[in-house]
Amino acid sequence: MRGKLPQIEAKGAQLIFVGNGSVRFAARFQQDRVPGIPVYTDPSLGTFSAAGMKRGVGATLSLGSLLAGARSTLRGHRQTSVQGDPWQQGGVIVVAGGGEVVYRRPNQHAGERPDLAAALAAL
Repeated sequence: MRGKLPQIEAKGAQLIFVGNGSVRFAARFQQDRVPGIPVYTDPSLGTFSAAGMKRGVGATLSLGSLLAGARSTLRGHRQTSVQGDPWQQGGVIVVAGGGEVVYRRPNQHAGERPDLAAALAAL
């Protein structure tokens, strides 16, 4: 998503990330991974629930997430510690001015990649 930042900003939109780890972890994530992009956190998971994001052991440990983890490991990326709720899945939401949700795609499993073209088209 970060690689699409110029296209997002050209449409007058703003990219933000919302996680569920500690405030310290969110600050470190922002500094290390997405400098200049706002990062928020909601350890209560209320934001995720209100947004209709999936949560559960099945989504985290599904065949799809295990295959994605294996592919990532083969590419040299290794998951270390988990920050926040390991069972909470994310997704992509596009919110228009005035608060109208114009696109929402919850991840079906932990390794799912967002459909960036669809999210950008919704802008």
